[in-house]
Amino acid sequence: MSSNTTLPPLVSSLDWETIDPLIATTLGKALSNRGYVCWRPQQLQWIVISPTQLGRHEMVHKTYPANELAVWWHLLVCTCPNGNNPDGPCVHKCAVRQHSTQLSEYKFYTEG
Repeated sequence: MSSNTTLPPLVSSLDWETIDPLIATTLGKALSNRGYVCWRPQQLQWIVISPTQLGRHEMVHKTYPANELAVWWHLLVCTCPNGNNPDGPCVHKCAVRQHSTQLSEYKFYTEG
């Protein structure tokens, strides 16, 4: 058996700019579970820190589209180049979604 297939992928080799919902969700969950998502209550937004670029981060905030039947990633706006892509979510939005569905400071903020 080759050791190349048993080693976990390197963080820098992952596609952080994907809009594929399955890949973005997987990476977003990993970011959230490892603490790369921070809720800023004063600005009502999240910071998603890049694990590969020191100091790089994206900002995500909620929006209120006119279409009530919008998919969940249309309810968030991200500062990354893929943040307004209508075809799929970005990694950062997926990280925020994972973060806000777990026990987090955002849930305490919204639920009192």
